[in-house]
Amino acid sequence: SVSRRRLLCGFAASGLGLALDLKGLPAWAAAANATDKGAADPLYALAYDAFLYGYPLVHLGRWRDFRMTQGDPVAKAKFRWGAWTHRTQTVHAQSPGAPQTDTLYSIVSLDLKKEPYLLAVPDMGRRYWSIQLVDMLGATFGLPNRRNTPGGGLVAIVGPEWKGALPANIAQVYRCPMNSALGVLRLYFASDEDQPRAVALQTAFTCRPLSAHLSGAEWKGLEPSEIHTNPIKNDPLADFRTLQLMWNEVAPYVGDPVGIERFKPLGLCTGQTDFDHLPDATRAAMAQAQDDVRKLVVATWNSA
Repeated sequence: SVSRRRLLCGFAASGLGLALDLKGLPAWAAAANATDKGAADPLYALAYDAFLYGYPLVHLGRWRDFRMTQGDPVAKAKFRWGAWTHRTQTVHAQSPGAPQTDTLYSIVSLDLKKEPYLLAVPDMGRRYWSIQLVDMLGATFGLPNRRNTPGGGLVAIVGPEWKGALPANIAQVYRCPMNSALGVLRLYFASDEDQPRAVALQTAFTCRPLSAHLSGAEWKGLEPSEIHTNPIKNDPLADFRTLQLMWNEVAPYVGDPVGIERFKPLGLCTGQTDFDHLPDATRAAMAQAQDDVRKLVVATWNSA
């Protein structure tokens, strides 16, 4: 069976969740059904494992794509690479998300291929704050907060292969196992009267690439971009195509033989850009596995 933790690891950054509107079998029934199919069809079993493994990439990739092209419904702004999007209001009925009504959220998308990014944290005194740093599989790799970064300062986020020198006044350094990351700032406010003070502190959190920090250049982030995801109704392999695009962007974890080698027969590896070269039977198995995993994810989420 598949654990809830494994299925939902892509939702680790709880302020980021998208509302899912699909319905499926009970989680235990869907898992058992998939096991029976996999025993009869090795191609289906491989495709099922691949999509289950990569589902967080699909979810977070589509979520980020939507926020960069359509905008954030709370902040009323589009995401930009390497710049905070500050939600100065809490969630509301038209914008589902984390249920906290005493927490402000800010989100930043980081492309770490070329250089590190530096997050500037103001002195927050005793006010609660934290920045959850997640890779595109939804795994948290860092959590700077008021306890380990008292008094604020600079927090450096570096990619898996970057080598170089950082400024001497860095308070914390976190290395992401992928070349793309998300940061989620959570900041507490005590009352309606306190919210303006919290917003002033929230907007004092800034982000700049290392080169802009060293040169003193103005930085407003890079233009939004999209990964050109397709709706499922128009393409039976739409989610697998999103997974392939994300696989090229971030690559699997270094040294992970499951991600790097096992799924190559499905066209899931760095450098692959379509599935047209695959046999019809392989694509049919992938389409069925994609549908079954989506049902399993939704059923597990609904039963939690």
